[in-house]
Amino acid sequence: MPTGADDTPTNVPSGDNGTGDTTGNDPADNGSSQDNKETDAISLKSLSLNKNEAVTDMGQSLQLTADPEFSGEKVKLSVKWTSSDTDVATVTDYGFVKAVNPGKCTITVEAGGKKDECHLTVRPKAPENISISYTKKKLVKTGITISWDKTGNDGFRIYRSEKKNSGFKLFTTISSGKATKKKVKALKGSKALYYKITALCRAKDGTVIESEAGGVVCVIDPLKSLSVKQISDSTVRLKAVYSPKTDGVIFYRKRKGEKTSEKIGIVYAADSGRTAVFYDKNPGRGDYEYRARPFILAGKKRIRRNGLWKSITLKG
Repeated sequence: MPTGADDTPTNVPSGDNGTGDTTGNDPADNGSSQDNKETDAISLKSLSLNKNEAVTDMGQSLQLTADPEFSGEKVKLSVKWTSSDTDVATVTDYGFVKAVNPGKCTITVEAGGKKDECHLTVRPKAPENISISYTKKKLVKTGITISWDKTGNDGFRIYRSEKKNSGFKLFTTISSGKATKKKVKALKGSKALYYKITALCRAKDGTVIESEAGGVVCVIDPLKSLSVKQISDSTVRLKAVYSPKTDGVIFYRKRKGEKTSEKIGIVYAADSGRTAVFYDKNPGRGDYEYRARPFILAGKKRIRRNGLWKSITLKG
């Protein structure tokens, strides 16, 4: 590939899919290294890649670019891209990397006696179509079954937390890549637990590569929305929309800045369809925060999950 004094990257610019083929035809590329056509160029002082470490997912692609520094007289120069393991990732003559399978490899660019490397980690695909099944009357005793699609990896890790977006800790590791379900505890007291699953793959050097989480699941579906509106000097209307699996919604109120909230009402699904409306009367002036938490009934127990918050300034 031509490399001159005014060149920026030594590979193809964005817009041609990284293959160097602008005719719409895929070049015959199987990840093998091929020298670009030689051309006159100023002698190369150094060659640096835009990334020396990279992580991507199986099936994804990555564009690497090489930044040359020139000095001295013009010489014949060729640019060469190689992958240390084409079973993991391939690379075209223009630095376009395709992640083929989970593992680790090194992508190398060489030109004019200089070279640089990018150490690439390809993660397995995250588990897909994660779902929960359970018997409501036996939920407290028997828990839930989490299921997911078969992925063909080397195993899975399941994490859990009391919060949807933080606090996840490793719950269990499944050593079989053929597994598609796991029975787990659903509750902690009256709180519903959150779970997420990652896929595992063992690289050739023995290290374990972990995918991203395939979504967060909970025995109770989240609220779809919560609205708070002052409809008179002394009344606030709360409106929560929830999923069909929910048995009801609990409403809470606290003054802004306070640590604890007060339960002010409960609306059962049998009374309200899929929308729970509650009227809070005479809360007083000031800044308030309202919360709605969906729940399900497991026998005599009311199981809650974290809900939604809304703030409002009440005026007299």
